[in-house]
Amino acid sequence: MEVTVSICMITYNHESYIAQAIEGVLMQQTNFQIELVIGDDCSTDNTFRICQTYKDQYQSKIKLLSQKKNLGVRNNFLNTIHNCEGKYIALCEGDDYWIDVLKLQKQVLFLEKNYDYSLIHTNGYRNFGGKLQPWNQWDDLEGEVSKTFYYGTVVRTCSSMFRSSLLPVFFDLFENCKVQIIGDWPLFAYLSTKGKFGYLSEHTCVYRQNPSSVSSSHFKDNFLKYSLDVVNVKRFLRDVLFQGELDELYAESILNEDVIYYNLKHSFDTWNYSNTKLYFSSNYNNIKLKSLVRFTKNHFLFYSACLYRFIIRRLK
Repeated sequence: MEVTVSICMITYNHESYIAQAIEGVLMQQTNFQIELVIGDDCSTDNTFRICQTYKDQYQSKIKLLSQKKNLGVRNNFLNTIHNCEGKYIALCEGDDYWIDVLKLQKQVLFLEKNYDYSLIHTNGYRNFGGKLQPWNQWDDLEGEVSKTFYYGTVVRTCSSMFRSSLLPVFFDLFENCKVQIIGDWPLFAYLSTKGKFGYLSEHTCVYRQNPSSVSSSHFKDNFLKYSLDVVNVKRFLRDVLFQGELDELYAESILNEDVIYYNLKHSFDTWNYSNTKLYFSSNYNNIKLKSLVRFTKNHFLFYSACLYRFIIRRLK
């Protein structure tokens, strides 16, 4: 029997959450064949062992991929999705989960009836520190939505399902791109150029966010990396997906200023005085006044502390 839906699940060190993610897939009630493809990226905790337990129990439904070395989010995602054989692909990362047993059934029914639609997504919740909160809602959730993706994604990863037949061209664009891009924004932006988007208002899934990590230095390092990755996604949208449409919005001078801003913000947030001074001095002439205003507004105390430290050093 051919696989109708492949669930692409990437995971790394999700031992506290992976079982719930897998159970959300296994509880799906469908009249078609599904497969769960799990890509574990060399987890250092018990994530792989938990996945293996489920694999042993549901051998016909689960395909478990293990790596000899850590691939990183981008390459682990590519490797996992390349192993998906279904007509449709649904995404659910290892720390998210589904709560509607008919999620896949509803989405397949929609795509089977609407051939001019490339993707279907749904409403859901955010799990913030164990409390479920409604997602922020945007305009233009369905229909012709490609211009919406100029500015970001309106699709939550764990709510999505799309046609796998559209992926080969995207893989070529993705893998041959001059800049390294990650995340679902470029994928969904590409799919928006290949058809309409459908939307179901039912809450079918939960995106997990851990508030305790927001103030940690590890989070701040990851946020810097994420922010710089976003700049590269904008270059991808400008130069590859929407050629000629984003030259002004994402001019290279604007993106370069974003890079300066994110690096300075990271220096501020980590109280790295030496790095801040060095980076600020070397890029002073490239920083527009509005950026300086943002810095002084958000980091007035930091500036005061830096000035105090500077005066003390001078006095010594």
